[in-house]
Amino acid sequence: MQLFKKYNFSPLLKILLKISEDFTWWQDERKRATYLNIDMGTRILNEMAGRTGYDQESLKFMVIPEVVEWFKRKNIVQQELFTRMKKSVMLVSRSGFKIITGKQVDLVKKIVVGKNGQDTVQDIRGLSASTGRAIGKVKVVGSAKEIDKVKSGDILVAVMTRPDYIAGMKKAAAIVTNEGGITCHAAIVSRELGIPCIIGTKIATHVFKDGDMVEVNANHGWVRKIK
Repeated sequence: MQLFKKYNFSPLLKILLKISEDFTWWQDERKRATYLNIDMGTRILNEMAGRTGYDQESLKFMVIPEVVEWFKRKNIVQQELFTRMKKSVMLVSRSGFKIITGKQVDLVKKIVVGKNGQDTVQDIRGLSASTGRAIGKVKVVGSAKEIDKVKSGDILVAVMTRPDYIAGMKKAAAIVTNEGGITCHAAIVSRELGIPCIIGTKIATHVFKDGDMVEVNANHGWVRKIK
């Protein structure tokens, strides 16, 4: 409000600034709600793992109806969860959903993404959250348990980053994520660390794999494989 009083902004600019302010507030609220749900969900899974002796990581592959059913009958099958951890996909339709595992996953992938899919993709684009350029080996991080594989100079690639990724983010030469906006965790931390960061690529974790040598150009918002 002090800026509005000090400078004679046009009505249109005032509206745009207000929209930007509201959008940032909603983004922060979304992140707060997301982290709260992650924390509460982790607490529930910890309790379930303690009561069953099951692997906690495998319990993350349960779907909500199975969690509800467990509290009634405690009839989850550990081996089925391990199978889902290896390879699985959820098919959703108007009539409900079905979890596919094993070789059928490859068939579904071929139908959905086509024959070549993303295997032939050599470069991707996203939103520049922190400018700069870097070259390094990709380390795809799927959870906090994998963060230790990120070494100094690596390119950290993830669906999105979380507070428990900080140790790896400090070592990374650059960060690339599938999701996120300008106020997301990866964007804020990368700017604090002063390293390049590209967010919102949608497919980074599908295109790149551990060991790929890539160039990250966050000045122009692209990442490409190099020989």
